[in-house]
Amino acid sequence: MVASAVVVAVGQARAADPTAKELLAKAKAVADTLTRPEEKDEKDDMMKLIVRCQARSGDIAGAKANAALIQRPLVRASALSDVARAMVRAGDVDGAENLMAPQWDAESIDLVLGGIAMGLAEKPDMEGALKTYRRMTTPTGKEALLSVIAAMQAKAGDLKGAEESVKSVARPDYQVIAMSMLAVALTLQKQPVDAKRWMEMARDAQSRNQKPEHGLNYLAEAEACMGNADAVDALITKYAGTPSEGLVFGGVTNGYLEADRVKEAKALGEKLTDAESQFFFVTMMGVYMADSGDKKGAAEALKKAKDLYAKNGSKRTAIWGGSLAGFMCMVEGPGVAVKWLDSMAPATLVQIRGYVRVATILTEPKGTATEPFGN
Repeated sequence: MVASAVVVAVGQARAADPTAKELLAKAKAVADTLTRPEEKDEKDDMMKLIVRCQARSGDIAGAKANAALIQRPLVRASALSDVARAMVRAGDVDGAENLMAPQWDAESIDLVLGGIAMGLAEKPDMEGALKTYRRMTTPTGKEALLSVIAAMQAKAGDLKGAEESVKSVARPDYQVIAMSMLAVALTLQKQPVDAKRWMEMARDAQSRNQKPEHGLNYLAEAEACMGNADAVDALITKYAGTPSEGLVFGGVTNGYLEADRVKEAKALGEKLTDAESQFFFVTMMGVYMADSGDKKGAAEALKKAKDLYAKNGSKRTAIWGGSLAGFMCMVEGPGVAVKWLDSMAPATLVQIRGYVRVATILTEPKGTATEPFGN
C-alpha cells in the first residue's frame, strides 16, 4: 500500500543520507546502553527488531551475530525465525535448518521451523511450507502458522488449498484470524459471495473465542474491508473505552484503506477521541495519501502527527516515535527523520525503533512506514 511513496522518498535521498546498515549500527549502539538488570528484557526485544531488519536486508551474518546476544531463549529463537525466513527466501534452506540446536525445547524449534515454512511459502513453495508445518509439534505454533499460510494461499489464488488449511485450524481464536484473512483476500479478489461465507464463519468462531482480543483486529479489518458498516459500528461500540479499542480501530482503518474505502476511513477518524488512536490514524491515513500521490495531504497529515506527538508527552510510547520517524522518512526523506532521532538525548527506545523503522523502509519499502494500533 505504501510502496510508491517510499520509492519517492528514497529516490530523493542524497549521497549523505544514511544507509540501512549505518542506521542499524546506531540502533545497536543505543541498545548497548541498556545495561541495568531491569532493562534486560527491553534490550532483548529491541535486539530482536534489529535482527529482523538485518535479516530482511540480507545481512545474515550480522543478524546471526546479534541474535546470539539475546538472553531469553524464546526471544532469541523468535529472532532466528526471521533469520531462517530470510535465508530460505535467498535459497539457503540447509543453512536455515542448521540454525536449530538439538538441545532446544519444542517451542524454540517450532519458532524456527515456522520461519522456514514462511520463507518457503513466500518463494512460493506451498508444498514445502506445509511439509515443514507438519514437522512442528506445539499446537499453538502450528495453528498460528497455518492461519497465515491459509491467507497466503488465498492471495496466491489457491482457494481450495486455503480452505483446506483453514479447516485444519482447531482453536477458535486462530480460526478467527484465518477466516478473517481469507475473507479479506477474497474481497480484494472481487469474490464477494465466498468472502461473505468465510466472514460469517469468522463471526461464529469469534462467538466461541475464549480469547476475544486475540484475532479481534483481523475480524475488524475484514468487516471494514468488506464494507459491513453495521458490523463495524457494533465492534466499535462494544469495545469503546476498553483496552481492545485500539485493536478495533486499527483493524477497521487497515480494512478500509486496503479496500480504498477512503470516505469510510475519514468518517472513522472523526469518531476518535483519545490521543493514541488519533495519532496512529493520522499516520496511517498520511501513508495512504502519500502512496496515492497526494503529497499535500500527506504533508498535512505529517504536521498533525507531529503536533499530536508533541502535545502528548505523558502518553506517547516508543512505538509512537518509531511510527513518526517512518512517516517522516516517507514524506521528508530519511535524512530528516534520522536528524530528528539523532537529536534525542539521553539515548532512548524511540531512537532504536526509529532507526530500525527507517532502515526497514530503505531496504523493504512496502508496508513498513507505521506501527499498527494496539501494538
